[in-house]
Amino acid sequence: LKAELAGARAEAKAAWEAASKATKTVADEVEKLQGRHDAETRAAEAELRKEREDKHAQTVALHELTMTMQVEKERLEAELSERKPKAKVFRHVLSVVKILQEQLKEQEVNGMSNRKSQGLLAHTLRALESRGTKGLEECMKKMRSEGKMIDDDNTPVGQFKLSDAIRKKNEKHAEQERQFRAALEAEVA
Repeated sequence: LKAELAGARAEAKAAWEAASKATKTVADEVEKLQGRHDAETRAAEAELRKEREDKHAQTVALHELTMTMQVEKERLEAELSERKPKAKVFRHVLSVVKILQEQLKEQEVNGMSNRKSQGLLAHTLRALESRGTKGLEECMKKMRSEGKMIDDDNTPVGQFKLSDAIRKKNEKHAEQERQFRAALEAEVA
């Protein structure tokens, strides 16, 4: 009986040591897996954040181009309604439109809505360019018929008062930017 008891104790001790060793090994493995999982989570979070930031940057760039185009459109319309339009304003609008067209061509866009916005913006810029060119030609004709000199002075084009619609769009854009940041942080968290 004593021999059986001693044998059982030896087996129990061996089983206890094996279980302790296995428990320590499992704890180490769990820690390694947790570390790997944390690294993968951080990488996925960084990738998600970058993807969202890139798409948002495209949308913001298109918005900025659109707002600049809208300002120039209103400037052109205001000058077309003037009794004595100035050729330098038409030249200014045309130069800004050319710059916007170049920026739009360089802009890489992804997503259906951004591509659609890019196409609409390109079309609107072409229409604005043709209206500006026509306005400049009419202004030049009018100046020649009146015998006036062409205003080639290098004075800058005066400040243009933004319409309420543009101001509201800028305010709305600022609010959407705040909402995007909050939504991104909520999604990543």
